[in-house]
Amino acid sequence: MISQGASKVNMSLIVHDSEARACIKALHQAFFEDDVLTEVEAESLLIG
Repeated sequence: MISQGASKVNMSLIVHDSEARACIKALHQAFFEDDVLTEVEAESLLIG
C-alpha cells in the first residue's frame, strides 16, 4: 500500500517484512543516489 497525504514531501509505504530491506535500498537509490537519471535527463539522452 502506498499513501500520500496533503503534503508532497511525505509518503507512507507498507511492505512485507521480507521485502523491507530491498524496498529501502530501491527508494534510497531512486531518491538520493546520483547515478539514477531523472525523467528529463533520460529524455534528453534519447533526443540527442
